[in-house]
Amino acid sequence: MDDRNLEEGWYRFSSYDNVTIPESVVPYYRCSGWSPGWLNGSHPSGDGEVTRTVCFHPVNRYGNDDTCLTHQEIKIKNCGDYFVYFLKPTSGNYSVYCADSIHSDPCVNHTVLDQPWRSTDCSDTQSTNGEMKSDKNLAKGWYRFYSFGGWRIPETTVPANHCSGKNAGWLNGSHPSVNEGEVTRTVCFKEAANPANETARIAKM
Repeated sequence: MDDRNLEEGWYRFSSYDNVTIPESVVPYYRCSGWSPGWLNGSHPSGDGEVTRTVCFHPVNRYGNDDTCLTHQEIKIKNCGDYFVYFLKPTSGNYSVYCADSIHSDPCVNHTVLDQPWRSTDCSDTQSTNGEMKSDKNLAKGWYRFYSFGGWRIPETTVPANHCSGKNAGWLNGSHPSVNEGEVTRTVCFKEAANPANETARIAKM
């Protein structure tokens, strides 16, 4: 989806519990588009109209992760209990204006990781033309694995130098059942000399 055919005019986000354009970077592949729009600034605290910039976070290609590669000037008015926005059509490329959700459901609002190189079958960098992969710049948030490389974090130890990276992560525990809902688990990263771990939250879809 994108907003390239959106008519220029004043808009209010009021569907479900979406209320405002987020004021922080939104990971790409969110809001049903490729390049989600986020507000590079703050909403007005008083009356009157202000001009702000909406940045569109494009898909990270060739190592370029400019979160404001394309942008659009908009107007915002504080109406007391809500905000209204004077929006213009986006430039396309699946750019879409996003809205924050007060009661976000991670089974609905998440980012898809569809890179096949994440597969445990990919030892070292054989699937990436010699490029070592890492998630050190991955934005905090909910993610879903969806590719022929796999659809969930493995529950058994993954050897070092797999999944196209040096330290391969695996789940030290089991995935939750539907009835369990959201749980906290530990992800271990296998390294030849220095093992490490991180915590992760998981929701059963």
